[in-house]
Amino acid sequence: MLYLRNLAFKNGHQQALRYLLQRVRNEAFQKGYVFIAIGIHEHDPLQFVVRWLPKFTFVSHCFVTSTHNNQDSLTKIVSGIPMEDYALV
Repeated sequence: MLYLRNLAFKNGHQQALRYLLQRVRNEAFQKGYVFIAIGIHEHDPLQFVVRWLPKFTFVSHCFVTSTHNNQDSLTKIVSGIPMEDYALV
């Protein structure tokens, strides 16, 4: 299994990221890898990258504790996009 981490692209170059992802898929196939893992949150704007790919979707849940009754901090956490390093899961 290969793990893709830290996907990013410069504004206006979304298609380049798609081409790179396709290249990764081809290389993985040539080298005999069965899976490529990418962790993307359901609200991440990078969803377009994997929308067209065959995939398995795994759902993870995040729990927040010890906010010291700081509602602003809790609001930021809940409205943000968490990053889970799926290479470690």
